[in-house]
Amino acid sequence: MNQKGFAPIVIILAALGIMLLGVSGYFIVSKKAPSVGPVQCPTDAKLCPDGSSVGRTGPNCEFAACPDEAAGWKIYRNEEGGYSFKYPQEWNAATNNYNPKNALFGPGATGESGYGGVELSGTLVPGQSLKDFVKEFNAGVEAGSVSETETTEYGRTAIVSILPKASMEPTEIKSVSFEVGGNVFAMYLMYKTDFAKNPEDEQRLAVFDQMLSTLEFSPTSSSNPGPLLGGDKDVHGCIGSAGYSWCEAKQKCLRPWEEQCGISVTPTPKGNLIQCPMDAKLCPDGSSVGRTGPNCEFAPCPTTTQSR
Repeated sequence: MNQKGFAPIVIILAALGIMLLGVSGYFIVSKKAPSVGPVQCPTDAKLCPDGSSVGRTGPNCEFAACPDEAAGWKIYRNEEGGYSFKYPQEWNAATNNYNPKNALFGPGATGESGYGGVELSGTLVPGQSLKDFVKEFNAGVEAGSVSETETTEYGRTAIVSILPKASMEPTEIKSVSFEVGGNVFAMYLMYKTDFAKNPEDEQRLAVFDQMLSTLEFSPTSSSNPGPLLGGDKDVHGCIGSAGYSWCEAKQKCLRPWEEQCGISVTPTPKGNLIQCPMDAKLCPDGSSVGRTGPNCEFAPCPTTTQSR
């Protein structure tokens, strides 16, 4: 056999060898590679405003979308604050009488009171993060903050705060804060935490979560700066821009649309009727007592007798 006839045979054999190595390598890698099965999502569910619930789905195990009830909701617009949001037909929404840049909403809400609202909390100073602002802001609130969690709500960075509220029943405030052009806005809702006893509060919280998706800001929201945090604190440390004022009777800062200050006296044919504040004191045994008597003092806590 001459060299000219041998060369093509060598080339063919080399090509076959390369192909054989490639096929072998593919099967080896395929056997070693772990098989990817279906994604097992957590089995928790999210309550929707219409009372239905949705589970997690997709590769990222995100909650499925709730039915779009907001399509038939009313729209509230605050031109001075530069924002708008939708709310259910059976709810009310009104501009806060104490600050026209803020709003109040909820069943039966007025300019004086509401279960929740939107407020212009203040303006970031250079170098200040949204989370630092919220932590400092919450430090001036009555009971402090249980937590501040950074998350993403509908494409925007947000800080979700959970704050306890002094009340006859365990109550919290959920507040979601956004930064818009250097200004900090918060949408919040107050609710009782015992959902088994107060299912309407769980329903309101579900409505609130859907309302967050309808909150929109206009150019006015960034061109109309709010107060610098702490710049409008009074001598008692109350932040006026957030609606807090000093209550001498209770010796604390409070918002008048959330909690009345002092003792209310109503004349009656048999004398004055004393209406005491509705706050409560936590007792060592876990129970709570309210105010009573002509001076609206806290009732004594239950005493426990230990057996010997």
